[in-house]
Formats: sequence, structure tokens, C-alpha cells
Amino acid sequence: RFTDPRYETRALDIGAADFVAKPYSPAVLQARVRNLLALKRRTDDELHAVLEQGRQLGDARIADIVAAASDAIVTYDARERIVLINAAACRLFGVETEGVLGRPAQALLGAELARDVHTLGDTARTTLARADGSRFPIEMSVCAVGEGTQRLTTAMLRDVSDRDRFEAESRARLQAEAANQAKSMMMACIAHEMGNPLNGVLGMAGLMAADHDHPLPPEQALRLQHIVSSGHS
Repeated sequence: RFTDPRYETRALDIGAADFVAKPYSPAVLQARVRNLLALKRRTDDELHAVLEQGRQLGDARIADIVAAASDAIVTYDARERIVLINAAACRLFGVETEGVLGRPAQALLGAELARDVHTLGDTARTTLARADGSRFPIEMSVCAVGEGTQRLTTAMLRDVSDRDRFEAESRARLQAEAANQAKSMMMACIAHEMGNPLNGVLGMAGLMAADHDHPLPPEQALRLQHIVSSGHS
């Protein structure tokens, strides 16, 4: 049965790994099964090697991205121990990678931040301390993957000191401009309010000085000249 070569050809064409025709030899059948199992193991090993290589390349790529990120990145495990910190975070906190790996996350992030008091995914604003004790403002978002003992929490931090300083300088500049504008308006108002009566005084003084029919005595003429000079100064 099924001894016709056409059946074997058809079976192989549709994807069969081998074909056993009846009647068959038990020894031959066992040998073919062993060969097929060995082939399956080799195929599985090769596939696993390819997948592992791909995973390693992916991990290396992710590691490169994390290392080159401009934002500070700190990851800690379920025991709240730091397992990853990138160069930006080391610069931000003034620490070395070897000195913080394995340490409690709260040593860098503070007790509340390390325990995810802030809602995951939201951006929180707070202040943290560098190794030298100086404090700085940051914006931080937190994400977590895994459950239980496999949980990993990653905090992404951005130093906003420069932005806060720029905003403070901008506010101070706007306040100074507003104060100068108010001062100019006040001076213009004072000049206007004082200018009308002063112009009347100067005009009358000019008429008195030009009245040759009724000249002033020398002492009064001198005083009038003082009035005119002061009014124009």
C-alpha cells in the first residue's frame, strides 16, 4: 500500500520531512525517526541561537539608547535596589555608576519617590539632592513592568534648574519693564499737570519783562529773571 513513488513525491512536495512505505523495516523506521529527532533538535538549537542573538542585539541597542539619553534614567527592582543608572543620571546626582548600583533607590530618589507615591505615568515635580547636598528642581515620570519579585520600576528625571532660572529672569525683566513704563507714565502725567500752570507763570513773567512802559525796579527785575530761569531749567 502506498508503495507507488508518486505518493512519496506528493508527500514530500506538501511538506513531509520523510516518507515510510509499507511494508517497512522496524530498524529502518527507528533510524529515520532518530534522524528526524536529531534534525529537529539541531533546528531548535539554531533557532534558539538566532533568537538569543537577536535578543542580545536588542538589549545592547536598548542599553546604547539608555546610555545616550539626555534625560536621567534610574531603574530599581522589587526590593527598591538600583539595577540601572545612565550617564545623565550620574551627572545629575554627581555620583559614579559603581557607587550606586545595588544601593536603595531612596538614596537618590527619596523615600516617597522610590515607593511610587506618585501616580505611574504622570509627571511629578519636586526637588532632590546631589551627592554634595545641594538641591535642584526636577520633573519626573515613573513607569513599571512586571509583577511581584520581577517588578522593575524606572524613573525618568529632567533637571529644570535652567528653565526655572530663565523663567525667573523673564519675570524679573517683565516686572522691570512694567515698572519703567509706569514711571514714564507717571512722569508724563506730572509734567503735564505741572506744565499748564508753569507755562502761565512763564508767560506772565515774559510779559512783565517786556513791558517797557511799566519797567520793574532793578531788584524786582532780577527776581523776575530768577523766576524765568528756574521755570526753564
